Amino acid sequence: MVFMKNIQKYLKEALIFDIKAGFITAIVALPLAIAFAIASGVPPIMGLYTAIIAGILGSSFGGSKFSITGPTGAMTVIILATVNKFGIEGLLMAGLLAGVFQIIFGLLKAGRLVRYIPLPIISGFTAGIGVIILIGQIPNFLGLTLPPKEYVWETIMQVIANLGSIKWAAVDIAICTILIIVLFPKITDKIKILKPVPPTIVALILFMIATFVLAIKIPVVGAIPAGLPMPQLINFNLDLMRQVLPSAFTIALLGSIESLLCAVVCDAMTNTKHKSNKELIGQGISNVVLPFFGAIPSTAAIARSAVNIREGARTKYAGVIHALILLIIVLFFAPLAEHIPRAFLAGVLIFVSIKIIDIREFRTILHISMSDTAVLFITFFLTIFTDLVFAVQAGMILAIFLLFIKLTHMVEDK
Repeated sequence: MVFMKNIQKYLKEALIFDIKAGFITAIVALPLAIAFAIASGVPPIMGLYTAIIAGILGSSFGGSKFSITGPTGAMTVIILATVNKFGIEGLLMAGLLAGVFQIIFGLLKAGRLVRYIPLPIISGFTAGIGVIILIGQIPNFLGLTLPPKEYVWETIMQVIANLGSIKWAAVDIAICTILIIVLFPKITDKIKILKPVPPTIVALILFMIATFVLAIKIPVVGAIPAGLPMPQLINFNLDLMRQVLPSAFTIALLGSIESLLCAVVCDAMTNTKHKSNKELIGQGISNVVLPFFGAIPSTAAIARSAVNIREGARTKYAGVIHALILLIIVLFFAPLAEHIPRAFLAGVLIFVSIKIIDIREFRTILHISMSDTAVLFITFFLTIFTDLVFAVQAGMILAIFLLFIKLTHMVEDK
């Protein structure tokens, strides 16, 4: 009886709100899932698989009521590095191990520890990742068909070597995509009926039609298979497991930090309180399951979670609904994705990367102390110019260094 009453209460009080929020969030998530997959050096469909499966599992088992789980910009850098070193097989193994690490983090109740990671470390990593994403999208921005590279200087050298092949139609589409994303919300402020329409979808439809109808010769996403793959076992190669352990730990650490930060943002927006350890376990479950469906690692996404909240989500089932809508799109409309210009995706990712680089945080840290400033820039440049696994390891050492300095000051003050 209680169960039936709860269902009736949900149908009456929350279902419509969750469907609306889930639909809009899915529309926002669609181009991002494809874009993050391409930026990660994997087929676009893998990003969609991640958004669907992780969207369901993250919302069902996580500890944050409004977080939306899927592929994110922060993950693209370490995923690309892992793919370049170990191939898709190594990435799937790293994702599985990362999920195991996250479940262990949750069981050990390590959720609260994220608050002790110094702000300069988080800001340096985040801004560095933003720069890497931005530089990595320059080829797509210019209409060049080039393989994604792990290091920024490799990408820059590739671009310089192919400057004669720039397709200016792609440049126009990328610039117009950024302008639409920036300016369309100003239009919706005046025309209220357009308020629910995501600017990325306006740009997506516009440039898909233009590319197809005008037969513009620029790189496009290409065919995306309809449907979900059947689950299959991955190759449990002990030597490969040993090799990908550092990458797996980095994926787990970055995913945990981003998910918990996302949960904190959701709490602030909704005046709720998340369960940090349950959230880690939920994210871990997602990452353990994803490799068996040929999907890339996931984490909670702040931007999509914010959309979910702004569109009126009432329960965690809005996240599940968003994933089911994405599934419907993949099942019935996947062939349309063939005409999505990569330049449009570059515009979306460049906008996202610029948002990731928080200049205000940099200014705040610059006024705290010389040691915090030094740690910020060391982390920032290590993230950009070295292997991300090394940058994370160095960041942890720097965090201990900062803690030591602050404890020393506390003792001296006494």
